[in-house]
Amino acid sequence: MTRAVWVKADDTVGDWDDRRARITAALEAGADWVLVDEDDVERVRELGDINVAAFRTDGNVTLVDDIDEAEDETGDAATRADAIVVGKNGEGDATIDLPEDFSGSADLSTLRRDGDFDRGAYVRILGTEYERFAETAAEEADHTIVIGDDWTIIPLENLIARIGDETDLVA
Repeated sequence: MTRAVWVKADDTVGDWDDRRARITAALEAGADWVLVDEDDVERVRELGDINVAAFRTDGNVTLVDDIDEAEDETGDAATRADAIVVGKNGEGDATIDLPEDFSGSADLSTLRRDGDFDRGAYVRILGTEYERFAETAAEEADHTIVIGDDWTIIPLENLIARIGDETDLVA
């Protein structure tokens, strides 16, 4: 297991000035990844050299297929994230209810799309059903980002034991 430092700098941090300050601090500290909203990718690239993961939150799962096409149209990889992350404003953060049968999950369907890019899943651990959802997402995701409000129930240890080397587990 290797360690990497991820810094979350999406719209929940504040306006662009607040996000830029956090991203700049991450760059100066030598962080490995920054997690931002998709609209900020180009601005992050202007700040410095860091891996950029971007939340895909527009709800149109077919757009994940268009990532490679968007790079071809612009001719500029600076507008493209190194990894696309699903789950914000979706099932992963409980904005949309988890389906009882995960085969009907929009987030998981998005992760399963073909394409030459890293995929990430963002899951707030709100109970055992979200642990199971994170496990299932880890089968498809290169990076599985888990947020816990109460780590006393030890879900992180459970996830490490169950997921193993299937994904990069970010907590």
